[in-house]
Amino acid sequence: MIKQSSPPYLRATHSQRREMGCEPHPAIGVEKGDHPGGNPIHGLLDWEITEILALFEEWGDIDLSHRKLAYRGSYENRVWVSPSTVDRVLARHGLVLAGQDRPPRSKKTPWPDWCEWRPNQLWVWDASQFEACVSSKYAYGIIDLVSRKWITITLTLRNRWPPAAVRGLVCARLAH
Repeated sequence: MIKQSSPPYLRATHSQRREMGCEPHPAIGVEKGDHPGGNPIHGLLDWEITEILALFEEWGDIDLSHRKLAYRGSYENRVWVSPSTVDRVLARHGLVLAGQDRPPRSKKTPWPDWCEWRPNQLWVWDASQFEACVSSKYAYGIIDLVSRKWITITLTLRNRWPPAAVRGLVCARLAH
């Protein structure tokens, strides 16, 4: 039933479709420079390319990126194209945006003198809040930063800074 209702060129085999003229014959060559199929309907129009180049001339020194040029074209109601299209058009015409230099790498601050990079020296903690839990709304996890081992998990009803469990553990470790 489905085969009967579909057009004949969809029911045909590959060689039959070629005979009907739906597909080119492999023996038919395409001349160099010929593009079969004509122009795509989603291709850029000449006025769009002209507007992209005009945007580059007017705003290239200020915007410094193809993304900003594409957005400027749309909010000035001049041309509506994607940033990658702006980039391709500029590359096709040999135009390059100045861009910005990369920021320099940040310098790492050294560890303080009172701290060594070894286990049981640096602890970090994080808190999560659970509103639905009535008995203990706050959960604190304490982790050794160097070994990445869990020290403890504490559940409390009140949000304190720092939690009593952290103060207690620190005091107990300092006493030993």
